[in-house]
Amino acid sequence: MITKICNHLNTACAIITYRHNFHFEYANDLYYQLFKYKRNDGFNYSLPYSNDYQKVKNTITSIIQKKEEFLEIETQSFNKDNDLIWTRSRLSFIYNNQSVYIICLVENITENKKVLKNLEISHQKYLHEGQFKAAIASDALVSYEINIDDDLIIEDIIENTVNMLKLVDLNTNCSYSEFLLRWTKKCVHPDDKNKFYQELHPHRLKKLFEQGITEVYCEYRSLNATQKQGWVSTTIHLLHVGETNKLFGFVYVKDINDKKIHELELLRQSQSDPLTKLYNRTAFGQIVNEYLNKKRESSSALLLIDIDNFKNINDNLGHSFGDTVLCEIAHKLTNIFNNKAIIGRYGGDEFIIFIKDIPSKKYVYHKASIILEELHLYYSSNYQEYTISSSIGITFSPDDGKTLHELFEQTDSALYRAKKLGKSQYFAFNDSYQDITPVTNYISKGWLIDELDEIVYVSSLDTYELLYLNRKGREITGIEAGEYNHIKCYEALQGRTSPCPFCTNAKLNLNEFYIWEFSNQHLNKDYIVKDKLVLWEGTPMRMEIAVDVSDTHNFNLQRVPTEFAIEKTILDCLQALTIPDTLEEAINNVLEIIGNFYQATRAYIVEIDLNTKIGSNTYEWCRENYPHYRDQLQRIDLNEIPYIYEAFEHHNNLIINDCEAIKKEHPREYAHFISREAHSLVTIPYEETGIFAGYIGVDNPSINQNTIALLDSINFSIVNEIKKRRLYEKTQYNLYHDNLSGLLNRNSFTQFLSYENSAVYSQGVILADINGLKEINRDFGHYHGDKIITIISSIMNSYFPSEKIFRLSGDEFIIIVNDLEYKQFIEATKQMEDTLLGSTPNGVSLGYTWSEDNMDINDLIHQAEELMMINKQIYYERADTYKKHYSPKKLENLLKCFKAKQFVVYLQPKFDIDQNKVVSAEALVRLEYPGHGLIMPNKFIPTLEKERMTRYLDFYMFEQICEILERWQKEGKELIPISVNISRLTLLESDFTNSLKRIKNKYNIPNNFITLEITESIGNIDRSIIATISKRIKDLGFNISLDDFGAKYANMSLLSTLNFDELKIDKSMIDTLVNNDKCQTILHHIIEMCKKINVACVAEGVETEKQIELLVCLGCNIIQGFYYSKPISLQEFEDKYHQ
Repeated sequence: MITKICNHLNTACAIITYRHNFHFEYANDLYYQLFKYKRNDGFNYSLPYSNDYQKVKNTITSIIQKKEEFLEIETQSFNKDNDLIWTRSRLSFIYNNQSVYIICLVENITENKKVLKNLEISHQKYLHEGQFKAAIASDALVSYEINIDDDLIIEDIIENTVNMLKLVDLNTNCSYSEFLLRWTKKCVHPDDKNKFYQELHPHRLKKLFEQGITEVYCEYRSLNATQKQGWVSTTIHLLHVGETNKLFGFVYVKDINDKKIHELELLRQSQSDPLTKLYNRTAFGQIVNEYLNKKRESSSALLLIDIDNFKNINDNLGHSFGDTVLCEIAHKLTNIFNNKAIIGRYGGDEFIIFIKDIPSKKYVYHKASIILEELHLYYSSNYQEYTISSSIGITFSPDDGKTLHELFEQTDSALYRAKKLGKSQYFAFNDSYQDITPVTNYISKGWLIDELDEIVYVSSLDTYELLYLNRKGREITGIEAGEYNHIKCYEALQGRTSPCPFCTNAKLNLNEFYIWEFSNQHLNKDYIVKDKLVLWEGTPMRMEIAVDVSDTHNFNLQRVPTEFAIEKTILDCLQALTIPDTLEEAINNVLEIIGNFYQATRAYIVEIDLNTKIGSNTYEWCRENYPHYRDQLQRIDLNEIPYIYEAFEHHNNLIINDCEAIKKEHPREYAHFISREAHSLVTIPYEETGIFAGYIGVDNPSINQNTIALLDSINFSIVNEIKKRRLYEKTQYNLYHDNLSGLLNRNSFTQFLSYENSAVYSQGVILADINGLKEINRDFGHYHGDKIITIISSIMNSYFPSEKIFRLSGDEFIIIVNDLEYKQFIEATKQMEDTLLGSTPNGVSLGYTWSEDNMDINDLIHQAEELMMINKQIYYERADTYKKHYSPKKLENLLKCFKAKQFVVYLQPKFDIDQNKVVSAEALVRLEYPGHGLIMPNKFIPTLEKERMTRYLDFYMFEQICEILERWQKEGKELIPISVNISRLTLLESDFTNSLKRIKNKYNIPNNFITLEITESIGNIDRSIIATISKRIKDLGFNISLDDFGAKYANMSLLSTLNFDELKIDKSMIDTLVNNDKCQTILHHIIEMCKKINVACVAEGVETEKQIELLVCLGCNIIQGFYYSKPISLQEFEDKYHQ
């Protein structure tokens, strides 16, 4: 009968019996067809056909043992053709005495499984493609997909319509590793090639994925679609895709050039915290503000972390160990965020973190939990264990604010709440809670709550269980401390077994009290009740304050317990202390809150100099229309007001309700109070390291006069904030100032260069180096050396009081002078130089320059440095001591060459074509070095320039031509004018013209027979300086020749500034003259210009007759060059031209 039914079913069916073993009885044709078998193929499995036969057998045996009647299972197996198929079997069990009949209905679900599998794969790919698309939306330059296992790029790489694959001669479905190789060779910056190729290579991607890393990030410099090089980042998301489980990568490339340059700039400015190497407060603020300005609506989070109990580490294990702990904390924070957050050190033991583009708030809470866990650290010393933890305040942008200032205010408030919740906690700011104080803040102030005469309790809104009950509540209900947990509020206070029908929970909110009257029959008392929602460990709970008015008439319903007014004021003060950026603003805000609490006319802080016992009123708040007295209350001698001083010295507070009461007994104190119109006052002292250090007070309080608790509670916080802020200000000051001299330091100088003000009309730069400071320190001690540094700093400040003066290192200074006329700048600099020389053992080597034309500060600094080094060389030469910039052996050898006359003068004549005679000559130098023959200038001049010794050769050659001219004069020979080259640095020496005069005065010759040749490169110097130099030279009677004109560019402004007599056209223009019509036109105008301004024009480097013919046609009649004569020795020149 069963077999007939089985054959008529339209689904595969089999019948199995079980007594002690399973036996295959019968199966219909559809069953055999399902597995592609025939009846005579021997297919007679006793259980549903499965790859996991034993598992199926165990399952069915278990069902039979339990006498259950139905089972549905899914199994995986292979058919006769070895195709993998999925089946679902529905088994019915018929129990007959000792036998069990099992009817199996079997369904092929292979296609369904494939669909589900494909859906799963599609879903997985969809999720990752979602990330991929998000990356594209995040300003990606390029995005594409790679098959890492098969080493293929499976789509085009498009940037601004440019197919980047074609740039390296590849197409879609090309080898990814080949693309990397070609891109590395052609497009990646040389310094980044190795990093780019190795970090993004498919072999490395596979290894990273095996290690559980699913995202790879690399920054490098590369060409973009427009062939411009800049910083970019490549991010590859790694995942397995498809049935084959192959490794794919979703790649996107971002332009990070601006970000990277900014980071490098920060690094260059050394704006990291020197201890932890995290961003310092300034750098952190700059980066976060820039981000928030660009992405105001993006989701981000700000975390402020305070290290709990860190003071114990410093106090017990030392500040050096404390520094190590801070570095460890910084390292842990860096690892937690793995470069995906901006992390800074905000202050001593405070850290600040900004997380961009957060996926959810849950993600931030998870990170905060990790921080709490990682920063729960233990340290021990001398068998004593010290523990630190962290408290975290959290805000979210844009919900809690859109600027760093807004976010920080709320984060700081959240951190305060986290600290009050207990250590190792985080607290997230919420708009609806922003003015609400967690009730645990009150509970922690036991002396404020437990001592109240009112009942105060906190209970759960959901369960009504008491969470807190103060002393008064415990007394009146008979409940012991610690026993009220799990007791319902209605049981303890109303004697009820169910919630009160008059419960006010539905009427309460977080912002204000609900006030009502109630006669409590259970306690037999009349109460004014104040109910409110408060935060208990971050969750809203009910708080009730019940004021007993059983014996009071005409009770004011608006009365608020004084203690709670104090507590609210304390919290306001704490918030006011921490939010403002400046200490002055913070303290003034607190004093205003205190003044208003007492309805006083004035609130103030007086700080005491612990050495002199002199007090000064440092902070003051005055009510509107009341006069300020801070300026008058400076340098208060406490010995003159002993009544006040002795009270504070004995740690006593001072409350005077009427100053008239002390007039007779303490007249000096009375006069002191009346001088500031104080008729009553409340003051309390504060201490530093156990010593009376100042006091906080209010004058003329009109309410709460006898309430000292507020000042007593906020006292420590104010003093601590002053100390903390001043320490921070000192740290900031020390970061940018030199501790010894008080001048700005190198950090400040670096920052100045980054933000140098271009809105100035002139700029002067003075570089100074103290002569012989090292020897002074060595011979007389650093104390003496430090004294010299302070003297020099003081002198510099006296001459340039409003300018930026930097001490760059031990003996080096730089002064930047803005908007001072050249004459005033030079006068002040020279006077300072003279004063420095008279006030220090060895003087100071100065180099200075000034400009209103070339305002590139780096150029000015370089010019000043070159001149300073020349003056330093002069000092070394005179000082018989060899220093860091001095090369004594080289100078010694140079001077020996001068003395041995190894530097010899060669003369090259200048011919006047019209007169057909030599009219002047240029003196050129050659070196006759034993064993080397005649050495040309290009072999030794660069060395002298490098060693800054060209001045010695300049003055040597000048003196040589003076000797030559004097000898010619004595011998009765015709005096032929001679020109000599002067280098730019020699020309800029402050004593240059005096040096010329000293040399020239040794020889009795006319000055106008000497010409100083100055190269056109002097045009880089400011026109005022050039004009001054040229005037001094002309005043001495020497001629000036402008050499190499047109070598680089024709500096026309130089022609109008320099008072010169001769212009020499550079050989480079003469070389192109014959075949260049444009050059001929330009040269014609130069020659005509020279004629009009009465300046001789000399063509230099003339070598051919054709050049001569063109120059004559153009009007140039003075020629210098090999066509007439190469440079020749003095003897040859005299033999040839003195006949």
